[in-house]
Amino acid sequence: MDFKCTHIVLLILSVSTACVNSDSNDQLGGEYLTLTEAELKGIVKPLPTDAAPAEDQVFRYLAYEPNSLDMTMLIYESGGSPFVHERLALLNHEQELVPGAADSWEVSEDAKTWTFHIHPSSRWSDGRPLTAHDFEYSFKRMLDPDGGNVYAFFYYDIKGAKAYNQRKNPDPESVGIRAIDDLTLVIETEKACAYLPHIMQFPTSSPVPRWQVEKHGTRWTEAGKFVGSAVYTLGDWITGKYMSFELNPYYSGNNPTYIRKIIRVFNASTGTATAGSTMDVMAYDNNEIDVAAVNPIELLRIKQDPRLKTELWSFDQYTTFYLFFRTREPPFDDVRVRKAIAHAVDQVSFVNVNLHGLMVPAYTMLPQHFPGYVGDKYKDIQRFDPELARKNLSEAG
Repeated sequence: MDFKCTHIVLLILSVSTACVNSDSNDQLGGEYLTLTEAELKGIVKPLPTDAAPAEDQVFRYLAYEPNSLDMTMLIYESGGSPFVHERLALLNHEQELVPGAADSWEVSEDAKTWTFHIHPSSRWSDGRPLTAHDFEYSFKRMLDPDGGNVYAFFYYDIKGAKAYNQRKNPDPESVGIRAIDDLTLVIETEKACAYLPHIMQFPTSSPVPRWQVEKHGTRWTEAGKFVGSAVYTLGDWITGKYMSFELNPYYSGNNPTYIRKIIRVFNASTGTATAGSTMDVMAYDNNEIDVAAVNPIELLRIKQDPRLKTELWSFDQYTTFYLFFRTREPPFDDVRVRKAIAHAVDQVSFVNVNLHGLMVPAYTMLPQHFPGYVGDKYKDIQRFDPELARKNLSEAG
């Protein structure tokens, strides 16, 4: 049964993309990292002609305070980490795979050996080279069963990964990931795995600085200890208030940015940060943040506000919400009962009336506009049909 969504509405300043008033630095985080134009080459992209000045390119948003920035081990507790970790591959706005820390990759004739070529001038935020050895260490650390990574199974296509993660083989060297040299990483799979590059863009595929992990343990992501590999690195982290992401002065990779600084607000004058809450919108309206999630109640008010309604932005969020049944237990072990429930739910009315159009019905796990989406052909199978629901339920007894 699906009454899921892929649609969310946000507010964003309409003056220029991701720009805020120049006094925002005085409110949170002090001055951002100052770099000369020569130093900025390769780190930031030229601004559009209608954009605010470079010194105003600061982006503030409201979110929960993460426990760590270690995405390889604590993916659900590491909000904000994509800003500071450069995976081998990334997805662009069209959901196409593009180079990240790897400039290119190829697969062997038997489709079981992948070779990734690391960008030769890639650097950690402390200036050290980012190498294939860093990725080998990070992947094997992520697969270590003692780490408890909930997404380790994503990597079971890699030779020896499942056996190592499930403690059937204690030797990490049995895992088919090895650095041939500083710029060449080879990954062997158990069988042909055409989607392996897509796994390489998943957040848990982020590299970690071995020297910091071994020196500081789980505290390596704290301010003053953190070392990142992407265009941003951690600046301030003021517990209970905010964290800031500054430009990585050593970055020379494939993904430069427009924004000079990002500020993640935990708890400013708006109170506790709860996504989509009235507090979010109040903070936005007070120019304390630059984007706010909108809940159904706030949406009605915003659409009637002369200014806010012009700053309302709707886009697809690739998220699916769903209910599931214990299909091995009665009564849900009977497919007729499950069909009855599916046909008894009016998904279209639910999302349009109860959720004010913030969500759309989903007929498969993949949301609309996601690569591989085929939900349209399943609409009729899951259509709202009370009579058919009663018939199925009656047949089930």
